[in-house]
Amino acid sequence: MNRKIITSPNRCEGAAGTRDDHQLAACMRRVEPIRDYQSIAEVVELLDEGGRSGTPVVDERFRCVGILTRTDIGHYLQMLRRFERRDETVIDEMFETDEFGQRRALNRGFHQVRRHMTSPAVVVPADATRSEACRLFSRHPHIHHLVVVDDDRRPRGILERRDVQCDHGNLPRGEAGP
Repeated sequence: MNRKIITSPNRCEGAAGTRDDHQLAACMRRVEPIRDYQSIAEVVELLDEGGRSGTPVVDERFRCVGILTRTDIGHYLQMLRRFERRDETVIDEMFETDEFGQRRALNRGFHQVRRHMTSPAVVVPADATRSEACRLFSRHPHIHHLVVVDDDRRPRGILERRDVQCDHGNLPRGEAGP
C-alpha cells in the first residue's frame, strides 16, 4: 500500500476576547485514517512522511474505532525491546493464549494496529466549538488528540491539544467567560 497521511495546515484563528463561535474545522488537521489490520511499521512510515503524531483508525464502514498515536507506537517498541532482551515478563503481553492455555508461536496480530491503538478514541463532533474541545481535553487530561468526526462517526481530522491552545480552565486561551 503506497498511501500518505495527508495533512493540511491549521491554526485556530480568533482574536483574544472574542466569542468562541467558530467550528473546529479551522483548527483540525485533516489526516487520512488507517485500518486496524495495517502493520505498525507501515503506519510509522506514513506518520513520518506526514509529520504527524497520530491518526484515526477506522473499521470497514470507515467509522472511527480508535486512534494510533506516537505514544501507542512507543509502547509497542518498548515491548519489542524487552522481548529482544529475553525479558520473560513481556511474553504474556505479546502472545495470545489459546483455549487450551498454550501460547501461539506465530502471533502476527501483535504487529497490527488493532493490538496497540487507543480504543475507543475520544471524539468531538465536527460542528463543536473550541470551548467544547477544551472541556473534553480538561475531562481527559491524559489525552493529547481528539478525533473530529461527522454525524456518522467518520473521521474528518485530528485536533491536538496544542491546536486549540486551551488554558488550564475550560476555555481557549484568551476567551472570556459568560
